[in-house]
Amino acid sequence: MTLAEFAASLERSLTLVRPEIERGLVAFGETAEKLARDAIGHEHAEWPPLAPATIADKSAHNFAVPAPLLRTGELRDSIHFKIDMLDYTVIVGSDNPKAIWHELGTRHIPPRPFLAMAMRLATGDGHSATSPAELIFGAAVRDILVGGAP
Repeated sequence: MTLAEFAASLERSLTLVRPEIERGLVAFGETAEKLARDAIGHEHAEWPPLAPATIADKSAHNFAVPAPLLRTGELRDSIHFKIDMLDYTVIVGSDNPKAIWHELGTRHIPPRPFLAMAMRLATGDGHSATSPAELIFGAAVRDILVGGAP
């Protein structure tokens, strides 16, 4: 490859940066959203068990037990992501007011951080080179460097 060909290839690759970053942010957002939704209704080692009164109440109303944070599915279904391309961020959250009570806890409810847990899983624990974020953005960098998807 000549220097001129390399320069032309690099120039073509530069036009891919923004679309590849956007594609990566969408894929990452979808992944983190799914992880957060999947956390609802399942017990997790870092979450405290449900209180006996909560289990009794859920049973009395024919909700799944223990299935933490899951009753009607409203909380789970309220989890969504959005992308801010001005500063290249992904925001995963819920517009359900109860989400913050469960995420951070209250005086009466212990924290069960489903959003933080999803982001931690999506970005990796620092011990693996195969987190979703690393796979998604590694592919984006590869595609930029080779001038497009293979």
